[in-house]
Amino acid sequence: MSDPDAGMADTDEESDDKKSYKTMRVPEEDWKVAKAAKKDEETWGDYLQRCGENPPTIKRFVDADEVVKQIGGKIDDLSVDVNRLFDRFG
Repeated sequence: MSDPDAGMADTDEESDDKKSYKTMRVPEEDWKVAKAAKKDEETWGDYLQRCGENPPTIKRFVDADEVVKQIGGKIDDLSVDVNRLFDRFG
């Protein structure tokens, strides 16, 4: 997994509103997705704050045959076992 701070840079620049700013390098495809998700009336700062407050749901897909192997072939209540595995390896 990549470094979450990669592409971040401190700037010594201040704007007219006396705020300091950061520069962030983002892969172009990720930027396009973010730009499409950003509401027209919000700033990029508002968008990043909204994303931080509402992190995306991460779904993990598993191979059903592998799950059956891990539980020893017992499939009496597979949904309980799948949830237990997800909690363990999530």
